[in-house]
Amino acid sequence: MKSILAICAGFMTMIILEGFARIIIAFYHREDLVFSGLQSLPSITWIIVLLLVILLLGIFGTLLTTTLAGFDPLKHTVSLASLVLILRFIPALLRAEQYTYLLTLLPVTISLIGIFIGFVIKSRLINSNSEVKDIK
Repeated sequence: MKSILAICAGFMTMIILEGFARIIIAFYHREDLVFSGLQSLPSITWIIVLLLVILLLGIFGTLLTTTLAGFDPLKHTVSLASLVLILRFIPALLRAEQYTYLLTLLPVTISLIGIFIGFVIKSRLINSNSEVKDIK
């Protein structure tokens, strides 16, 4: 149960904070709040900023998930990545709008890269902590 809650907490944190970033960009441009499709695309600068936010949120979501779970970071990282694929990419494939899956592929890929980076960071933290315990 702890694992499921940790994975859900990491995923929901990623989604909610990304939504806030999109709202901030929309308010900055004083546009209507449109979250999908071609109408929601800001300038290229803001797209890059949003992709960097998604990358950082992938890292943060993984660190949150693996910290809350407390054991087996690989299993929880793979579960989080699977949840991102299932709940973010597959619905984009089923949308009626043409080519929206291409617009969704980049953020999902960036998110998965962030999840992998978060796993690498967590693994290094675990290894450095075990080395410090071995020295004592």
